[in-house]
Amino acid sequence: MHAVESYQSEIGTWKTLPSLIKPWKLSSGVFMDGKFYVIGGIGSHDTNALTCGEEYDVDAQKWT
Repeated sequence: MHAVESYQSEIGTWKTLPSLIKPWKLSSGVFMDGKFYVIGGIGSHDTNALTCGEEYDVDAQKWT
């Protein structure tokens, strides 16, 4: 899945972020130091565990 949503607790709504660079499933996310991280899980087209992550820069609005 390429889609990521971020919950805006201040206003009680969800915001759709730009698509991830690669599709993931069964991953976890955390917001820390002004950036959102997606880590772990498996690839969407196979069952191999992923040992990488993606970082979303809120100010630049892009994934790296």
